[in-house]
Amino acid sequence: MLHHEVAEARIARILDAMETVDGIGDLVEQDRDFWQEARTVGKRVYDSGSNTWKAWLAVGRRFGERRMQRLQADHGGYHHANNCRYLAGRAMSWSMMARQLNRAVYRRVTRKGQGRKVVVRIRLCDSTAAKHQGGDVAALTDEELRGINSRLDEFGLVVPAREREIPIPRDRYRLGDENEDLAVEPLETPVAWTDE
Repeated sequence: MLHHEVAEARIARILDAMETVDGIGDLVEQDRDFWQEARTVGKRVYDSGSNTWKAWLAVGRRFGERRMQRLQADHGGYHHANNCRYLAGRAMSWSMMARQLNRAVYRRVTRKGQGRKVVVRIRLCDSTAAKHQGGDVAALTDEELRGINSRLDEFGLVVPAREREIPIPRDRYRLGDENEDLAVEPLETPVAWTDE
């Protein structure tokens, strides 16, 4: 999905640049439907990128930039960002949101009969499942973590036991980056939202 969005974004930029070239109007007149569809794709890509950035920004405002970046490390696409924004708005604390995501990962990994290799990382299907499960869930026990050969990282999210550190993305949707008019510093966490 992300590669698809990146490719469409490049195409959209090329189309924008082409409109400044002399004689392009004649080409547009010859095949209006094609050019209208191309403009629609370009607009959708710009909107999707903006919405992704805004979703991550909302998570960053709520729980801080490092936690936002940690969620991006596993999956940075629009739907995952939107699911995380929903979870951040609903959760009373970071640990509650982490428990919901961890429980969704655990359920996916322990399902039988999939016949494929499973990865102990947060996937889009996990954030979607966490979004739909509702309410608070029990934290994974040490026995459950050992059962899927995993551990909790410094953020309280489940990772493979052998993995030392998850690389945090440095260039993707950081608070305070390029869109300075939309950039914000993480808000202080109100007392009601603090971790247990």
